[in-house]
Amino acid sequence: MGWRYQTESPSKSLSTAEADGRTHPTRKALVVADAASPMRAHSIPVKMHAMTDERIDRRTAFGRLGVGAVLLASNRPTAATPSLVAPLPDRFRRVVLRLDPDPVDLEASLRYEGNNLDLRGPRGAEGLQVDSGEMVARRWRLAAAGCAGLFVLRDSLWSQQDHPTRQHAFAPYLPPAWITAACLVARGDLAWRPIFDAPIDDDSAWAGCTTPASLFGNAPISEHLHSSARGLLRETQTADPARSVMATNARRTFRKLGAAMRRMHAVSVDGPDMVATIGAEIACRTDRRYFPPELRRRRFIPITVTNPTTKEIGEGKGPVAPEHASIPRVAEIGRMVMRSLLRRRLADGDIAVERYDLSQPESRAAAIDLLRDLVPKDGPVPGDGRVWLWVNGPLDPRRKMRGVDAGEWIPTFRRELDRSDIDHRRVRLFNKPSFDLPPGPNRAAALDAGLARATQLDVPLSLNLRTTAFRLVLH
Repeated sequence: MGWRYQTESPSKSLSTAEADGRTHPTRKALVVADAASPMRAHSIPVKMHAMTDERIDRRTAFGRLGVGAVLLASNRPTAATPSLVAPLPDRFRRVVLRLDPDPVDLEASLRYEGNNLDLRGPRGAEGLQVDSGEMVARRWRLAAAGCAGLFVLRDSLWSQQDHPTRQHAFAPYLPPAWITAACLVARGDLAWRPIFDAPIDDDSAWAGCTTPASLFGNAPISEHLHSSARGLLRETQTADPARSVMATNARRTFRKLGAAMRRMHAVSVDGPDMVATIGAEIACRTDRRYFPPELRRRRFIPITVTNPTTKEIGEGKGPVAPEHASIPRVAEIGRMVMRSLLRRRLADGDIAVERYDLSQPESRAAAIDLLRDLVPKDGPVPGDGRVWLWVNGPLDPRRKMRGVDAGEWIPTFRRELDRSDIDHRRVRLFNKPSFDLPPGPNRAAALDAGLARATQLDVPLSLNLRTTAFRLVLH
């Protein structure tokens, strides 16, 4: 019924320059056979030309020069060399690993789950990120060029690749709740209150926004962004330089989001649907700035939490901000915004949505309703992207993503999907929580058992392992 698990050939892996939005660097790899390991051959870390055509190890270059220098060094019109890294046996293609913080030597045939905190790099003693947002973006692109796919959480002000205040954000994301706020103005539920705007260096103007409401207008309020934006630039250069930098970063982020709010308001006379369409386009434009279009289409899979917990709503996730939750029929607007945003993202490539407890009938029904909105069997669907639906069983409320996975209930859910009017070819189930291998000598046997179960369920096998730890299990 269209549920066969699909993988992508490693021969389609992107070159480093494609990952950085350019073409044709030289990228080579050497392979050595490991006679002690019957499971696979292993690779020497990928070699590439850098700076003066001296061939250096990517990990060494990454540490010595920084990822930006490594990527910028290979900007020559030479033909890309296909990777010769030995692929894993096909049975391992279901494995999804944790992304390494320095992602320069990955398994080309596997997908990875990225962590925004890890990829931002180190923080200095003053609490600021050492690397700029642009440097972090290059790090993500380098990672995607070295693997088969990369799941990235990008769905709210504080759950994205850029940090809004601790670094100069490269491409701040327009959160769904901000789009919903603009739609509520268009529907007449809220009177338009313009978002604050002033030159970044105008300390007196920013400091004059003494309340969050005076800064945000109709947009969802963030106390932290408000307090950071009000920091002084000049007077605190010697007393508290970190606060001065955070103020500059916060104002830059805020002005970009403010421009998006004004752009949406400009079409409010055309109704909430048009506002949601414009908002989705703006949000996806930031996706494509952060992840170049070809890389976004073939490698990056942005994750959206579509049914957040109360705690997550307080953190800015979901389509409705806490201060708007009591507005009548606001859920209708929230659903319309999420549908517009996710369908627009589908036009650019795969997407992921989380999280649905398949042990609960109402949660299974909500997942089917969402999929029916996104990939109906007979209706038009933009692009050719797939929806990765993250599913689980009962979770421990005290520990995030810990509990029982969805395996017991996946067959029931598939039968329900088969009876629905959903295009099954566009749906992939991602079983959660991740599988933990036991310590000791039985890890390889446990991996085999996990793979056998994942194959039977026709789902990926998410492991709480990074690349090196995974290779140790294989060897």
